[in-house]
Amino acid sequence: MTGEVELFDARANLELRNAVDHMIARGFQELLDAEALAERLTGFRLEEEILATYEADVGYLRSEEGIITHDIGFLSADRFAASTAPA
Repeated sequence: MTGEVELFDARANLELRNAVDHMIARGFQELLDAEALAERLTGFRLEEEILATYEADVGYLRSEEGIITHDIGFLSADRFAASTAPA
């Protein structure tokens, strides 16, 4: 299984629960009950109050590469703007 499984206590933070519900409604995350989680990840057991979500399209970015790419993009845009500015 690839992707990310998040576990959280639904009673602990209403704001978090609302955000998760929004992500589920938009199709980014899938709510997993205890049976679905155990089927996908053997050995996991959920307490009644704990919810699990699954997000298939999750990944990680190495921050150094993101910063460099961001800076290069700005430098390129500044050079382009300077070269096309009226004299």
